[in-house]
Amino acid sequence: MRGKAAINPKILVWAREDFGISIEAVAKGIGQKNKKIIELWEKGEDAPSFAQLESLARFYKRPTAFFYLPEPPTPTKLPNDFRTALSKNVEILHKETRLAVRRAEYVQQVLKEIEQEGLEEFKLKTTLADDSNLLVREVEILGNLDREHFRKSTQDSRTALAFWRNFIEEKIGVITLSLPFPLKEARGFSLFDATHPVVVINSHDTENGKIFSLFHELGHLALRGSGICLPSEVGTSNSFPSKIEQFCNSFAGSFLVPNNSLNNYKQKKSFDVENFDSTIDSTAKYFRVSKFVILARLLQLHEINKNIFSEKTQQYREEYEKIKNLVEKKKFAVKQEYLCVSANGPRFTTKVLASYNEKKITLSDVSRLLNVGVRHIKNVESYIYKRARNT
Repeated sequence: MRGKAAINPKILVWAREDFGISIEAVAKGIGQKNKKIIELWEKGEDAPSFAQLESLARFYKRPTAFFYLPEPPTPTKLPNDFRTALSKNVEILHKETRLAVRRAEYVQQVLKEIEQEGLEEFKLKTTLADDSNLLVREVEILGNLDREHFRKSTQDSRTALAFWRNFIEEKIGVITLSLPFPLKEARGFSLFDATHPVVVINSHDTENGKIFSLFHELGHLALRGSGICLPSEVGTSNSFPSKIEQFCNSFAGSFLVPNNSLNNYKQKKSFDVENFDSTIDSTAKYFRVSKFVILARLLQLHEINKNIFSEKTQQYREEYEKIKNLVEKKKFAVKQEYLCVSANGPRFTTKVLASYNEKKITLSDVSRLLNVGVRHIKNVESYIYKRARNT
C-alpha cells in the first residue's frame, strides 16, 4: 500500500481496547467521518496515511513508532473498582482515567529504575478485622507526626494538602500524583507495590477532597491492595456495601480528625451547639478539612443524630455547589512549575532533576519524564528546592 503506514493492525486493536472505547469513538476522536475506515485498518485490509497515523498517535497518546511493534504489549492493569456504591457505570472507565492509571504505572516503573539501591519495603499493614484507629496510630508513629507542628505549619487546606503530600512521600514512602480525570467517575486511586506504592488524587477535586482521598487511598495500600474509588467525606457504614471502603473512609476521617483531638478542641473552644453552622465551620478550619468530614466524625462519635447529619449534609452540599459555580466562572493563571510539581509530586520531580544534575539523563529526558516544556525546567527546579526548604 503505497503512501500508507505499514503498521501492525493488532496494535491498533490493542490501543483501542486498552482505552476501553468503541471504533465510533476513535473515528470521532481523529475526525474520521466513516467508522468503516477504522475497521479496515484494524483488520489489516487497509492502512492509515502517515498524517492519519500521527492523528492516531495523538489520540492514543502514543509515539508513532508504537504502532509498528511486532506484538501488543501487556494491557494496562486497572485497580480494583470500589465505586459501585455511587457509580452506575463501573464497567467503563473514561479514557482520561485510563491515561491517569497509565501515567501512574509509568512513574512507578521509572522510580523503580532510578531508586535501585537502599530500597525499603512499604511498612504499613492492616486487615479489615483491625480497628482503623490502630492504623491511625501506626501512621502517626511511623511518620513521627507532630500534630501541633502541622497546625503551626499550615494556614488553610491548600497548605495542609502540601504538608500531607510531603508527609506521605517522605515519612510513609508512598508516591503521590495529582492527575486530571472525570471527577464524577473517580476521586482517586491507588496502586500497591511492595517498594513503590502510588496514590493518585484527582486534580479537579477540591483541596479538602484531595486530602481526604490521600488518606482513603493510603488505607487501601495498608490493606495491601489497589483500588479506584469515589470516597465520600460523609460516608457512613451504610453508604458503602464494601467493607473495604467503609474501613478506608473510617481511617481517613479518624486520621484527619482524631477522637482525642476533637474532644480536646471541643473542651477548649466551647463547642457551641446553639450556633451549629459557625461551630462546624470553625472546627473544619481548625482541622483543615471539609465541613462534611466534621459532620461524619460527630455522627460516628454520637455527638449528633442522623436527622441533623442528613439535614446539614444537604445544606452544605447546596452551599458548596453555589461556591463551586462561582469559582468555575473565574479563570486563574497558574505557573507551569507549580502545575508540574503538583502533578508529578515532590519525590518523582526531585529524583528526575537529580538524575539530570548527575548527568544520567538529558534535558529532553527531563521534559519527557515530567511532561513539561524544556523552557520551564529551570523554574521547576527553583520551585521544588524552594518548596523543600519551606517544609
